[in-house]
Amino acid sequence: MLAGISTLQPAYVMGRASPTHHVLLCTVAGSAVLQTQYGEYRFRPGECVLLPAGMAHRYELTEGSWKILWLHLRDLPVWSAVKDRQGLLSVNWDIEGLERHMQGYIDEIISQESDAEQVAAAYATLVCSNVQRLIGALCPGIFQVCVDRRITRLWGEVNADIARNWDSEELAGRAHVSRGHLHRLCMQQYQMPPMQLLRKFRMERAASLIQYTNYTLDFVAQSVGYGNAFALSKAFKKYYHLSPDAFRLRK
Repeated sequence: MLAGISTLQPAYVMGRASPTHHVLLCTVAGSAVLQTQYGEYRFRPGECVLLPAGMAHRYELTEGSWKILWLHLRDLPVWSAVKDRQGLLSVNWDIEGLERHMQGYIDEIISQESDAEQVAAAYATLVCSNVQRLIGALCPGIFQVCVDRRITRLWGEVNADIARNWDSEELAGRAHVSRGHLHRLCMQQYQMPPMQLLRKFRMERAASLIQYTNYTLDFVAQSVGYGNAFALSKAFKKYYHLSPDAFRLRK
């Protein structure tokens, strides 16, 4: 994934005849005109538009400035359903939150602080999670094309009750598969085993609570399935290479 934040000025023009990647454009402020096979479209603040690989397009800024978040996404097999759809794909989104994460990542990769690399990695994880949710909103069902429905339901239940004391036996039972089969399905879809995936979801939830709320670490720990602040801090630092307190101070 290639991404950035840009503020463009009048006379800016970008055209692609046959892009090999998907282009995701989120308008923070201002506007521009997009032309595709479906006609003319004007970008609006607070809206994200997905231009699938292979779709010829051209966008032009005629007046004022246009601030956007842009992302170029690899054309993977899971996108096949998107390229078959007709019309533009657009959705209103919490662009401010995505911008915060992207700007945080940019600031850290140019920072001279000793822990900048670790903080940048934490922001990168948050950006990827936000983008995955955004794509899911733009293209409902895209991540279920190659997924067993039992797995989709399972992780929906887990995320709805992330504080529960889940273990591999219960996860497999909820999905009505053996532990071995659950492991294979998770590796196929998420490239990680079930318990590692559970930790990922817990750490992402914890990072969000730490960054955007003033909850105590004990409260956050209990909210994401860790018994106390010490247990959460140990797991959080191992995952993000940064303590929760340091992560909160850098927001």
